[in-house]
Amino acid sequence: MGIAHRDIKPENLLIDAKGKLVIGDFGFACDALHKSRESSLMLVKSKHVGSEEYNAPELFEFNEKIYDGAKADIFSAGVTLFLMLTKSPPFRAANSKDPYYRRLSAADKKAFWKIF
Repeated sequence: MGIAHRDIKPENLLIDAKGKLVIGDFGFACDALHKSRESSLMLVKSKHVGSEEYNAPELFEFNEKIYDGAKADIFSAGVTLFLMLTKSPPFRAANSKDPYYRRLSAADKKAFWKIF
């Protein structure tokens, strides 16, 4: 639909009466600057919004960088799914200062999973 949610987290996922997953709280959502019919590309300006522990790394760049909103939402959904399955977040924040994120982004799977 061309909207980046920018705050995907467990508290914003709801189940309706028919058992259907519904995403709520569109307070940080924004329209994409560019919507492509050929791909899921949704470009939005970087702005630090939402919950830090679920945000994609590109949202930590405060220089108005353009990023793909769909990919950032998928990243947040992955963090949410990880948390729901393991009962523990994969990292504190998606940046190079976080030792857990550093292991994960370096594809050091053995070192990452030793933590859990």
